[in-house]
Amino acid sequence: MPLAPYTNVFWLPDGTLASNTALRVFPLMSNTLANLYTDGTGATPLGNPVTTDGSGIATFWAEEGEYWLHINAQAYRVAVGSPDLDTFEASTAVSSTALLSGGELNVNAGVPTSIDISATVGYVMDFLTDPEIPTLARVSVPAQTVPLNAAALLRVITWWMLDSTGAVIQQAARPTNAQRRSFIVLGATVYDAVLGAIVEDQSLPVLAAQPANQLADLMDAMGPFSITGNVITPNGVNLSLNKSAGPIFARAFNRFAGPVLTQDPHVTQTPAQTPVSLRRLSRTPQFPLPPAFTTIDPTTYDNAGVLTPVTGNNATIQRVWLFPANSVSSQIAVQYGETQYPDLTSALNRLGAGDYVVNPATVGNAALIGYIVVRGTATDLSNTAQCIIKRSSKLDYP
Repeated sequence: MPLAPYTNVFWLPDGTLASNTALRVFPLMSNTLANLYTDGTGATPLGNPVTTDGSGIATFWAEEGEYWLHINAQAYRVAVGSPDLDTFEASTAVSSTALLSGGELNVNAGVPTSIDISATVGYVMDFLTDPEIPTLARVSVPAQTVPLNAAALLRVITWWMLDSTGAVIQQAARPTNAQRRSFIVLGATVYDAVLGAIVEDQSLPVLAAQPANQLADLMDAMGPFSITGNVITPNGVNLSLNKSAGPIFARAFNRFAGPVLTQDPHVTQTPAQTPVSLRRLSRTPQFPLPPAFTTIDPTTYDNAGVLTPVTGNNATIQRVWLFPANSVSSQIAVQYGETQYPDLTSALNRLGAGDYVVNPATVGNAALIGYIVVRGTATDLSNTAQCIIKRSSKLDYP
């Protein structure tokens, strides 16, 4: 383990320098005094406890790691060597202006032109004044009742915010991106001038709690999607498909690529397939999993959960799903159409419409990458009189 230097100035509780004071150094998870040295060679041991100099400064070399420092009945947890971490700097870098607790808006029961704001705690992060030394202001204000100001009594919608001093701001416009970084947004009210009362109140804060989970909420709501590539095309004069290579975004699916931990946890690279190995799905979960095929089945559609022959030359819309699976043979599934159409044009006009029920296995796990509009009698997916393949949008609609 390499050695690293540590030096710091220490103060007593009364504010005076801790001059010529014993400092004991313990490894983080031990009650045994740490081995200290005078320099990085480790050739000369240094006594432990160390004695600070006349300016309250203690200096020593030790193995890189975390330690407890005990001086004058006080304890400090410190890191020696990598990482060189300024905890305030690191915390401000990931902090945002946001509401921590409270701040609920409600129309005052006795005076309907006033709004009750519950006790509020939040933070205002100022990166603008000095980007090198950002400031973090804690805002804590008691419960209060605030009347609509003169301007708010002449408009319908009023937005409510707090500044870094806790003062209430009322304005007509929805807060801008810059304002959300400068003020704690509380929400909005709707005023009816005829009734002379606030008729709606809605708390709409930026929440400080659980930012990582808030991002996961958004990712899961959007669902997996193809980033680029992953284009489905006919394989030839047959019922097979080709797929181009491309990345798929699916939350956390690529945290491990097989047994290997990655630094790109949400993006999985999927290879080209010629032809595609696919599984045929209906709306109903199937156990065991259906076998892999290299062709689609245009002759069948999903009639309310029952696989049923397509009538004559009718058309259906089959959907192509891409899973970010480690096994290439498990990456593509084609789900049967659920409605018959008299021709390809009628089917094309209904892309994304109707009450299509997706297989539960695709929800949150697969990206929709294409539509296969195909006649029940098709034998050649490259023949546009028999089949038309459409690429889907990034999300699960045309």
